[in-house]
Amino acid sequence: MAESAASAEKFKAEGNEALKTGDFDKAIECYTKAIEIDPQNAVLYSNRSAAYAKKEDLASAADDGQKAIDLKPKWARGYSRKGYALFQQGKYEEAKSVYESGLKVEPENQQLKDSLADVKAKIEPKIDPNNPFSDPQIWARLAMNPETREYLQQDDFRMKLELIRRDPSSMTQFMQDPRMMKAIGVILGIDLKTGSQFAEETEAAERERREQEAKKAKEEKPPEPEEPVDPIKKQAKDEKELGNAAYKKKDFEAALSHYEKAFESDPTDISFLTNKAAVLFEMKQYDDCVEVCRKAVDVGRENHSPFSMVAKAFARMGNARLKQDNLEEALRFYDKSLMEDRTKDVEKRKKDVEKRLAEKKRLDYIDPELAQEEKEKGNGLFQGGDFPGAMKHYTEAIKRNPDDAKLYSNRAACYTKLAEFRLGLADCEKCLELDPSFVKGYLRKANIELALKERISAAQTYRKVLELDPGNAEAKEGLLRCEVMAPPSAEEVQRRAMQDPEVVDILRDPAMQIILKQVQENPSALMDHLKNPNVAKKIQKLIDIGLLQVR
Repeated sequence: MAESAASAEKFKAEGNEALKTGDFDKAIECYTKAIEIDPQNAVLYSNRSAAYAKKEDLASAADDGQKAIDLKPKWARGYSRKGYALFQQGKYEEAKSVYESGLKVEPENQQLKDSLADVKAKIEPKIDPNNPFSDPQIWARLAMNPETREYLQQDDFRMKLELIRRDPSSMTQFMQDPRMMKAIGVILGIDLKTGSQFAEETEAAERERREQEAKKAKEEKPPEPEEPVDPIKKQAKDEKELGNAAYKKKDFEAALSHYEKAFESDPTDISFLTNKAAVLFEMKQYDDCVEVCRKAVDVGRENHSPFSMVAKAFARMGNARLKQDNLEEALRFYDKSLMEDRTKDVEKRKKDVEKRLAEKKRLDYIDPELAQEEKEKGNGLFQGGDFPGAMKHYTEAIKRNPDDAKLYSNRAACYTKLAEFRLGLADCEKCLELDPSFVKGYLRKANIELALKERISAAQTYRKVLELDPGNAEAKEGLLRCEVMAPPSAEEVQRRAMQDPEVVDILRDPAMQIILKQVQENPSALMDHLKNPNVAKKIQKLIDIGLLQVR
């Protein structure tokens, strides 16, 4: 038994040493061997939890923290381990519960107190001291006041209050509203006075201020002694300022030296490491930059540095990986940064990386040869009447070769067979965007427009075919069908006109309004206006849409 205990202690010592040197996998392996020998030892689970946390395997770290609690419920370290793992996963409510349980066991444990304060800062609403309207309790205060309670039922009042809550400077817009004045008084806990009351109180306050100043002038107090300066921290700060000056001059070697000396003097300040990482980033030593930032994160967490500083270290790691075109790692570090502190800059960088990853994935998927295979499979199923199956293969072919116009035309044919005309029309437009001279695409589009009873649009598309291929029989036949179709109702013409941005612009043009009025009063004036090519084009558009008829 003594031999087993000694072996477990040996593996524990090896694990501790590996953890100190940053070899987390070896540390986990050693602690696991020790646990196999001594499975009732809470300390071993606690140490392995720490190793898992360093490796960022936070789920395993939380499990080992719970095991340590189960084995030794009166030991605060187990609560600390589990709480930390939950906190880093963003499970703030669970972490808070664990820290509170630990403080019931050891009420004076400072580490648990600090950790609980950190997690409360994450989950409790932040109130801007410069904006009392940011306090979420304002609604409750107003509801408790019998007079303002009625205001809460009025939509315009709630809207004004919400505007002030978001932007206090907007309050001046609503000063004439007596409801707002009353509500502001309730929120701020003051009684807003009338002009005369305010003047009287202001005069009294001014007299009191003058009396206090006179009294203060007679009592000349000796200056309070200055706080003693820590010479070590001062030395570190001085080195940092020297490093900043060297960095601005792009003397990177000197800057590195000063930041390293600063950290040697004060190894609890994370800013010395993040500044050093910034220098390494400028020197394009991106791997070294990431390693220094990793150390900065560890130092920051051990010393309860502000979340914003830890977030900066993670963001810098993301920037370094982005420079190396390692998009997946960059995204991972940006996510970690945002878990610590949300900033617009990092959010923007994250979105940019996500777009680049999506585009990279799309481009990596492109393979024209596989697209041709999928197209042939789709053709076979289309000829056999299996239109849903054919559409599936055409869709895959489009993903493999999105610049092939014919693939969109083929899928539009499937949509047409399945009576999904709007989807087919969208594919035709994409097809023609890729190949504006593709006659078959125009014919397919015109046939779909005809099926949708969009007679005017169909006629325009058939005319486009005849511009490209004057002898095209299908286009000529289509035009004839358009001509024999019953004209749309006036309501339908107006609806389509208002949905066409070009028509709307024409009708809003003051010059065109004058021309149309002249033509209405004197139809013969139309011929004069048609001599202007720009006006003729606009009039033809109105004729095509059905708003203007020429006999």
